Amino acid sequence: MPSKNVSLDQLGTYHIANNPDLYTPSRNNNFVFMPTFNETQTQLLKSGVNKDTATNDDYITASDLQEILMLSVNSASVPHYQQNTIEVKRGNGTLKFAGAVTYPSGTLKFNDYIGADTKSCLLAWRGLSFNQENETIGKAEDYKIKGTLIEYTPDHRQIRYWDLYGCWISELSEGEFSSDDDGKREITATLQYDRAIEHLPDDTTVVTVQTTQTEEQQ
Repeated sequence: MPSKNVSLDQLGTYHIANNPDLYTPSRNNNFVFMPTFNETQTQLLKSGVNKDTATNDDYITASDLQEILMLSVNSASVPHYQQNTIEVKRGNGTLKFAGAVTYPSGTLKFNDYIGADTKSCLLAWRGLSFNQENETIGKAEDYKIKGTLIEYTPDHRQIRYWDLYGCWISELSEGEFSSDDDGKREITATLQYDRAIEHLPDDTTVVTVQTTQTEEQQ
């Protein structure tokens, strides 16, 4: 007679092995972050350039900036929300109710590509919210954009995606230079956003990643 402490329904690795269509693990490196700039933002001035003396080479088009940032992103934090708790005292006990929701800031890490001038692209975007020359704050309609974080399977089929509304960069940070370190340079951006909506597999539509490359160039 079997012991009452032994489960007869033990699940093992063979359950996973027999159902590869259900238990293929997702990968951390199959994702794309796509910033979508407003139609009015046709070009952005590079940081540190005087607008009165700027030439065409001192501007970055919104389409180029979007593509460079998409290809430069090395890691992205997963969006989550936090919900406040409202406590109500009743007698000797406490009741807890759902309160307001806030969305903590996210983090994006970018490879600092020299030829693509990734840093100038990030500075141009951040420059829309604060002008260092005259110390003025920009208009929200200029610096806030929509972002999309897309997760894929290993064979590049879309799993889910997040719509991030009101995205803007509040901080950029870099590691220090060192003669003893020959590794790649990265730029870390703190991303603020007002709201994040996650679309699960049962309600996802395919998101088209917009680039300026043609099929021949690819």
